[in-house]
Amino acid sequence: MTNEWGCSTLSEEQFVMYVGIDELSRWEMNLYPNPASDQVIVESNIQSGVIEVYDASGRVVLSEAINQNRIHVNVSQFESGMYQFVITGPNGESTVGRVMISR
Repeated sequence: MTNEWGCSTLSEEQFVMYVGIDELSRWEMNLYPNPASDQVIVESNIQSGVIEVYDASGRVVLSEAINQNRIHVNVSQFESGMYQFVITGPNGESTVGRVMISR
């Protein structure tokens, strides 16, 4: 069916279902100071797993097992730039944060 301007008058119903929104906000990470130069303190509610740090090109510059929810990461040897910190827990849960390293 079309209206007087030749446009369709049929409407399309869309149903959007969000799944897992509560899980997205469940895992947290705090990184400070930001910007940093020598060390970054990482606090997370994921207490065991792996922390990985990626540089701006996506290269892994650090990968370590963790067993506590507060760690100190030595970044004194990192070049200046933006870094992404990813903590992945034993069940695959993860959280991501970013820090600027400046000299």
